[in-house]
Amino acid sequence: MRKEKMIKRIFILLCSLLTVIVFSGCNEVFYSTPVIQLDKSEYTKVTMPDLSGKTVKEANENALTYKLNTIEKFSADIPAGQIFDQSVPAGDEVSPGAVVDVYVSKGAKYSEIPYVSDFNYQVAKTVLESVGFEVKIVYEGKKGSCDDSINSISPEQGKSVIYGSQITIRANALEPVKRTTVSTTPIARNGTLPVTSKTTY
Repeated sequence: MRKEKMIKRIFILLCSLLTVIVFSGCNEVFYSTPVIQLDKSEYTKVTMPDLSGKTVKEANENALTYKLNTIEKFSADIPAGQIFDQSVPAGDEVSPGAVVDVYVSKGAKYSEIPYVSDFNYQVAKTVLESVGFEVKIVYEGKKGSCDDSINSISPEQGKSVIYGSQITIRANALEPVKRTTVSTTPIARNGTLPVTSKTTY
């Protein structure tokens, strides 16, 4: 009798264990592989916008896949801080990671007018042109009293003006006479040049 009870208990225990194993197998854990979404903009070319008139900060806001390299230059016509040229023209395609040069205005370059009034007007003109100025000569001399000296310079010497500005020199000199070259070659009435004959003895 005791033996039968022992067998019955073992049987119940085995059934219980089997039930636990079956239910544990049904509760499997599934792991899903995450899907990585690639940003296509990082791998495709983009159309280069027109950056003229923009600041570097504004241009960088649209530079998502390419990089900007800033080059500063003086410009008397374009306000400081504005882009006036770019290495990749607007409308062209630019590859991701490409470097685009943008030229930014530093504003007008100023230069001081040197003191040249002690020289004659010809030397003064040479000096002013050598440092980047344009020179206009106004001849105010009179016959018998010309010494090629300088009467006045405008703008004033020592003043800072935009580089390349025109400087006017009023000189105590007569305007040089323009020489006209006249051909001395005789021309026949019919417009042809005469033929020179040579006699061989």
